[in-house]
Amino acid sequence: MSDFIDITEYLMTATPALRLLLAAGIACAFTAMAMPFVVFSGRCCGLVDQPDARRKQRQEPIPRVGGLAMVAGAMGAWACLGLVGGLQPLPHQVWVALGLLIVVIVGVADDGMNLRGRHKLVGQVFAAMLIVIPGKQALNTVQFMGAYASLEEWGIPLTILIFVGAMNAANLLDGMDGFLGSVALSSGCALLALAVSEGHTGAAMGSSIFVGTVAGFLIFNRPPAKVYLGDCGSMLVGTVLAMLAISTGHREPDVTWVSLAVPVGVLFLPIVDTSAAIIRRSLTGRSLYSPDRSHVHHCLVRAGLGPWRAMALAMAIGLVIGLFLIVAHMTRDDRVVWLIMAMLVTTLIWTGLFGRAEYRLIYEQVRALVAHRPSAEGRSDADMSLHLQGCALWDPLWRDLVAVGRMNGVAGITLDIDMPWLGESFHAHWNSGHHAADQEVWRVDIPIVAQGRVIAHFHLESYSLDKHSWQILAQFQPYIDRVQVLALALEPERYDRLQEVHPPLMEH
Repeated sequence: MSDFIDITEYLMTATPALRLLLAAGIACAFTAMAMPFVVFSGRCCGLVDQPDARRKQRQEPIPRVGGLAMVAGAMGAWACLGLVGGLQPLPHQVWVALGLLIVVIVGVADDGMNLRGRHKLVGQVFAAMLIVIPGKQALNTVQFMGAYASLEEWGIPLTILIFVGAMNAANLLDGMDGFLGSVALSSGCALLALAVSEGHTGAAMGSSIFVGTVAGFLIFNRPPAKVYLGDCGSMLVGTVLAMLAISTGHREPDVTWVSLAVPVGVLFLPIVDTSAAIIRRSLTGRSLYSPDRSHVHHCLVRAGLGPWRAMALAMAIGLVIGLFLIVAHMTRDDRVVWLIMAMLVTTLIWTGLFGRAEYRLIYEQVRALVAHRPSAEGRSDADMSLHLQGCALWDPLWRDLVAVGRMNGVAGITLDIDMPWLGESFHAHWNSGHHAADQEVWRVDIPIVAQGRVIAHFHLESYSLDKHSWQILAQFQPYIDRVQVLALALEPERYDRLQEVHPPLMEH
């Protein structure tokens, strides 16, 4: 008992910097100590990530309870600090805690029951509303490119959008051992430095505890991971980063404002990854909830970086942006941060590390709309094909499909090949340029299946009335079968068959 009193007296007289360091250490220790218990509980409750044949090639299930251990670590740290410093939560902080609890509940439910996207979104919006409105986290004045704007009645909706976007962006980025944890660690350190420079004691303490919990989690999540964050943890990481970013706002006698560069900067990689996913899926006609292996961490590993170097690059990007965020806070001018982020996006695309496929997809879509060429019938048509991922050459097959479409007078065809377990993705669309009344057009969507998995979708539109639909479909059937054969040849155990089926199919 006397030892505890001595420790308490020491912490009460410690310098602010030492208290922040101790807070991070306590949070890290509590998270690490809680991990074995939550892992055991997660296995008993079925909160594990199972391997599947589509995207996850590992052999053993991994517990998805890292977020719960981080919650335990944060609660333990706050409890210790409350006992030592006599901290009492303010009324609005109780609402913030309740909102975070809703995030945890929704995440655990999704981990255990795989909630539908719309149901999860309802929970996210509700949690964000609790944090923003009664939790008093709404933005009122923002800075963008050196200019200030009063949000007035738009402050609450914009802040809710930021929180919900942060939850989903972090969730999408959580797909590789240690990657989201590395992003969160670097962003948390940047926010801690910002809060200290601005004199925000509460935000600094919150950032310190957040950094400690992430560090404790990374002990078990570094490659090869023994535990995953789960949707609970990833959404919680996004929520806390957004909240801490807003909490670092400037408080001056006449105005309280937050630079939009702060939340965008600390969530730079999640925002870039989510934006690319939205572009990729919407322009290829896929569902926004459709999983794939084209996220930034997948692309970095395919580029040859490996998990550890990908983590190091993510941390380096976060620390660079954090450094310039501190400079922007000191100069009260955020333009340098936006310039650095634009340069980073350009560099990722130019080097081919990430975003080049999405850039080409936008370019090809625009080119297909404006650069029509005359067809055999004298009309103008639009043909666009793009290899998003992989090494197989689908273009010869696509050219044959377009030729069959022109000969049979169809209105348009789309071929969307998506095999994430092989890292293969191809999208192509052709439109004849002929416009007919909607009631004259018939459409069919054919899922192409191989070995019990949907590998592609073939979509056909036709206005031809001189042929039966089955006659037109029969013309395409050999090429649909060819897609199946070529896809099967891409399977690792069938690689030797590839040259027999289509000699130039693979690039060397």
